[in-house]
Amino acid sequence: MFNCAGLNKKDLKRFEELNRRRKEFNELNENFMDDYNSLGYAFQIFLLKKIKILKCGSDLAGFLWVNSLNKYNTTINAISVIDSVNMYQGFNILISLIKGNSSLNYSCMKNDFNFGILSESGFKKKDGTLELSKHLVNYNNIIYDENISFHVVEKGPLEKIRCELQNEIFKDVNRVPLKMEDIYFDELQNYYLKPGSILMRYKNNYIGYGQVIIEFNNATIVNFGILKKYRNRGFGKELLFHLLNIILIYNYNFAFIKVKSYNDGALNLYKSCGFKILSESYNWVLNR
Repeated sequence: MFNCAGLNKKDLKRFEELNRRRKEFNELNENFMDDYNSLGYAFQIFLLKKIKILKCGSDLAGFLWVNSLNKYNTTINAISVIDSVNMYQGFNILISLIKGNSSLNYSCMKNDFNFGILSESGFKKKDGTLELSKHLVNYNNIIYDENISFHVVEKGPLEKIRCELQNEIFKDVNRVPLKMEDIYFDELQNYYLKPGSILMRYKNNYIGYGQVIIEFNNATIVNFGILKKYRNRGFGKELLFHLLNIILIYNYNFAFIKVKSYNDGALNLYKSCGFKILSESYNWVLNR
């Protein structure tokens, strides 16, 4: 039999174990204790009020942590139900504790069960991000068009070309255009690999950009794209394989890349080059 309660300091030690297990339900569930431990006493008491505990008898079986942005939108920072109980029932009991008619927003990484629970509970899947990886052992290169050349972005005029090219490739009403200061800032970051910042040139025109960064000891391709009028002509594949060669030179056996769920063209390109989906993360919304 389930019942619910607020979180108080008396149960905090037991809750810490529940918080540690939060990723069993969703890898993207936020860490409540990190926030809690960073605050002073008065703010800790305030934060405790944002937690609802699901109990099964005397045992803690799950928890909910929300942040109401306004009366129209509520963000679920974390929701978790342990797998020893009826997860669907426990999940819906926790959701029912959120009062009002605001839309509920939740970011979730797919596992064997959580997308099913969200869907059955009335949540709708919105935009998302897919992470892909490619094993580079026995990787075979392709032969480049003789009119194509690749150029490392050195300090000077090529930095401006990179900035302008990225702004054109990724132009979107919701995207703030890059400034030169953004390029300089990027070059100062620990993840930045200078030989991995590559402009693609076709005949006399720069038509694409792609970048290899090294973060958490992984080689990841970012900011990858081709100008719109040059797409669907094989240039994307050639730029991608050039970046994979750079990753091999630096002795990494795996390459990683992320793509928006709605970008079918890019996803198909990556799959055709041997990339496999590693994880799927989506924003889910429940309109009440």
